[in-house]
Amino acid sequence: MFCTSPEGAEAMAEMYTISETALKNGANTFYYFKYLLENAPKKVSGSMDAQLEELMPWSEKYKQYETAQIQAHIDQCLPKSDECPITGKSLLVKPRFVA
Repeated sequence: MFCTSPEGAEAMAEMYTISETALKNGANTFYYFKYLLENAPKKVSGSMDAQLEELMPWSEKYKQYETAQIQAHIDQCLPKSDECPITGKSLLVKPRFVA
C-alpha cells in the first residue's frame, strides 16, 4: 500500500527494521511500537546517544514498561477476586505475570 513510491518503500523498510530489531531482542512488537510512540516525541535532557539508548528494545526502561503493560492487561482481563467468576469456587493459583 505504501510502496507505490521510493519514499513509501523506504518508510516500510524502516518500519520492518524497527519491528525485526524488537523481535530479535525478545520485545513484544505491539508494546514496543506503543512505547516508541509515547516516548520518542518527549524532550529529555542529556546526550542524544543516551536518549536513543533508552528507546532501544534492550533498554531497562523499555523492559520495565513492557512488563508493566502486560501486567496491567492481565489485571484487566482476570477476575479481581480469588474466586472463579463462573463456578464461584476458589482459584487454587492466582495467575501473575513473571518477567
